[in-house]
Amino acid sequence: MMKNILMLGLSTFLLLWVSAINDVYGQGSTDTTVSDPMKDVSPNNVQETLIDFTQFEERVQAAGVYPDKDPIRDKKLADLDVSAGSKEVDPKTLAPAYEIQASDLFYNRWLVQLNSSANTILNRRWSYAKRAKVKDGKEYKGDQGEVPADRKNIRGNIGKGKYVLGVRIHFPKHRYNAYARISPPYELRAYTNTGRIVSRDEKGKFIGVLDNVGTIKKITVDVSGRNYRNGVAVRLKDQFDNISEHFMGYTYFINWRRMTWKNPNYITSVDHRELFRVPLYPREVPYKKFDSIIIYRPGQEVGGDFVVYFRKIDMWFDFAVPPELLEDVDIFDETEWGILTRQAQAKRDIERKKLREKVELMRYESIRMKGNAEPKDPLEAKKKPKPAGGGTN
Repeated sequence: MMKNILMLGLSTFLLLWVSAINDVYGQGSTDTTVSDPMKDVSPNNVQETLIDFTQFEERVQAAGVYPDKDPIRDKKLADLDVSAGSKEVDPKTLAPAYEIQASDLFYNRWLVQLNSSANTILNRRWSYAKRAKVKDGKEYKGDQGEVPADRKNIRGNIGKGKYVLGVRIHFPKHRYNAYARISPPYELRAYTNTGRIVSRDEKGKFIGVLDNVGTIKKITVDVSGRNYRNGVAVRLKDQFDNISEHFMGYTYFINWRRMTWKNPNYITSVDHRELFRVPLYPREVPYKKFDSIIIYRPGQEVGGDFVVYFRKIDMWFDFAVPPELLEDVDIFDETEWGILTRQAQAKRDIERKKLREKVELMRYESIRMKGNAEPKDPLEAKKKPKPAGGGTN
């Protein structure tokens, strides 16, 4: 009898103990408010597109940051106005005052720069960027027939668009590590001529600049691969010109996939975060802008030609400064002081000097070659010219 009572008491104790453990760890509980370490701080996380390659060429023309055409380039040096106050020449050096125009940022002008050990003449010649057309689902016909509906959905949700950024890289065939940097020919401007940050204007969105960026939670990039074990990384630049690199993964797949970098140091609990205030004007509101894409070729991977395509880069982040605080400021500091405008103008002057030398050298080299220069892509010479703008044709 006593033995039965002891066994019953022990069983009751074990049941109560298991129930308490379940309550602590949320097992069997219907309460959906149990803390989840992967849950976001807010359901309204900031999600923005850093750069959309299906719209970049069109948007960069409409943003008003770069002129559509620089008329000075069509003039001979002898025809330039060198009088006092002329905008056609630099008043100090009398050199042509060329401006970066929108077409200078089109994909056929983008740079594909190999690391020093891979930067041979052959590899440099066959490494370049271009606009690549993404076909609609109904255009995919042939031996396979129509593309299945699920494949159309994948292409529609991730890869569908008139044009994307296509890149060809000719890596060394020797078995050693190499990499290539894919970037615009000139650093993307964060500010307009009036001191306004580019992405605050609706026309300036999707062209590589995001303002008021605090802690980044994750970054995604839509990539179309061709079953190579090459790595992809995205480099960003902040308001202090510091560059950060985010490794996205490997292109060991075919067709479109969304590669993701997640910040391992992102803290979801407000209680565990470091609390601070961000100094504002005349400092810049923190921003991030696109710097480049890096392709890493490991030594064991096959060398030679490699092609890859990019559609867009998205970011999830926290605001550096609560937007309502910025909107509540009743004095536009830049109008009163113009500090950021002068800083932006100084950067544009540096860009103008680089452009001036590049335009002149390319012009002289073309004269020396007497028109014998071949296009980057021989196929482009056989195609009909396409209208400017990559996303709406």
